[in-house]
Amino acid sequence: MSNHQPDLVALGRLLLILNEFRKAYPEMPVQMAATLVTVAHYPGLSVTELANLSGNTLASCSRHLETLGPYNEVKKVGLGLIEKGYSPSDRRKQIHNLSPAGASLVRSVVDVINR
Repeated sequence: MSNHQPDLVALGRLLLILNEFRKAYPEMPVQMAATLVTVAHYPGLSVTELANLSGNTLASCSRHLETLGPYNEVKKVGLGLIEKGYSPSDRRKQIHNLSPAGASLVRSVVDVINR
């Protein structure tokens, strides 16, 4: 393959992955999908840890977690893909993990990757 030709297999797989997110949540921005995948990869993250890992601002990460959680920032129903809890070692620290619905979506994305 020439250095100027894209890897069509990799691009096709990426398209399938993006379509998995779009099938489940057509309005989900890519940045929010990346937040969900980061929480899946690093369970138990705080908002600060997520911001440091993702390179996004605290405010942006906080908004994404709220929207991905059971309620968004204006207490409307969220997507329910992430659950908020507290660290067992420090009850002041809020941590985030996938909900059962979030785990199911991530499993379907991983299945696409492994095809």
